Amino acid sequence: MEPSDKRSPLTSVTQWKAEFKNINVFRSFALHTTRVGGDELIGPFLLDVDRTTEQDGGYLPDFDRALRDTRSLVTEYCSSLRGDSYRIFFSGHKGFHVEIHPRAINTPHNTGRLPYFESKRKEVNEKFGANFVDRFHEHLRLHHSANCWIDYGGHTACLMNYEVSVNELFRLSADEMLSRAKNLAWRCNPRV
Repeated sequence: MEPSDKRSPLTSVTQWKAEFKNINVFRSFALHTTRVGGDELIGPFLLDVDRTTEQDGGYLPDFDRALRDTRSLVTEYCSSLRGDSYRIFFSGHKGFHVEIHPRAINTPHNTGRLPYFESKRKEVNEKFGANFVDRFHEHLRLHHSANCWIDYGGHTACLMNYEVSVNELFRLSADEMLSRAKNLAWRCNPRV
């Protein structure tokens, strides 16, 4: 996928999901007001926790470690935030995304989104360890859409990106979350 400056209304999301069968659909983090040429809005601050392990000459997702690290992040970093100030998603591949509302971290209205979020990401990594939270991405997989790829064995693998409650994050095992992601992706498109 190539970056684009094309702006589309929020109502296009349903159309994109249908056109691409809800598989590998992304959106930009750049949000704008609805006016033509509208001002940029500051969207959520994303904490991307991806974990892999080297195996058989390749890198495989390490869901157990990603889950432990995300639990730690939510316990230690998000515990001071109101529950409605952040959301947790199984990312659909290597871990989890924690999206924090910009007001919850006192994001100034007149600031550059990328430099401010990068400084906040560095603060998190200073507390939890270098590269604990992955670098900032310009695009994000649409919530409740499937991530499909060809695995090292040449097979198509698909997992659904879905929201996880705080209760589920601490109650469910990585295998249970992975199984849910597989089942949701299959229900989305049984041919994958």
